[in-house]
Amino acid sequence: MQIFDAGTRFGEYARTLYPGGVLVQADWWNRESALEETLELLTSGSACVLFEPAFLWKNTFVRCDIFERNDATNWSLWEVKAVAAPSASHIFDLAVQSAVTMNHLEEIDPKYEIAVYGIIHLAGKTAVNALLSCAVKEFDINRSDFTEDTIRLLPEVEHMIDVANDVVADPNPPTIQVGKQCHKPYECPYLGTVCK
Repeated sequence: MQIFDAGTRFGEYARTLYPGGVLVQADWWNRESALEETLELLTSGSACVLFEPAFLWKNTFVRCDIFERNDATNWSLWEVKAVAAPSASHIFDLAVQSAVTMNHLEEIDPKYEIAVYGIIHLAGKTAVNALLSCAVKEFDINRSDFTEDTIRLLPEVEHMIDVANDVVADPNPPTIQVGKQCHKPYECPYLGTVCK
């Protein structure tokens, strides 16, 4: 719980780095409202930075941490991670967010473009320890550009989204043996119930 709370605190801190940014207010479970609010903010041009904008593509719904306007049609997408060094799973998460966001934007208006895909994270282990201890209110951060890694992962992510949609549409559950995929990068909540 402490790590989750620290992640939430760091996400809130990251928002302070963008004064004037606008938080999409709709709750997570209210997808339609979040999508409508995001669309209004995107098309009105009133906000230079959006926090938690919502995007949907091929039944995959995401809320990006920070979406920064570079100019009228050009954006940077930032995920926020309370870690000293982003891992491969963090970069893959960024690629999922990016694939959905990019394709959603293309459906709205092909002129929209994402120029930078990156992760805002803590600068070193000392900053992580400070965050966990609640000892400080400001943190040294890094903005790491993972645009090349993300673009390289996009075809794989888009294929995985298609496969996931096929699985969901199939009336028969998939037959998958319990294995390391059930534990990494995250523990599967269905272990011991559906999977045996």
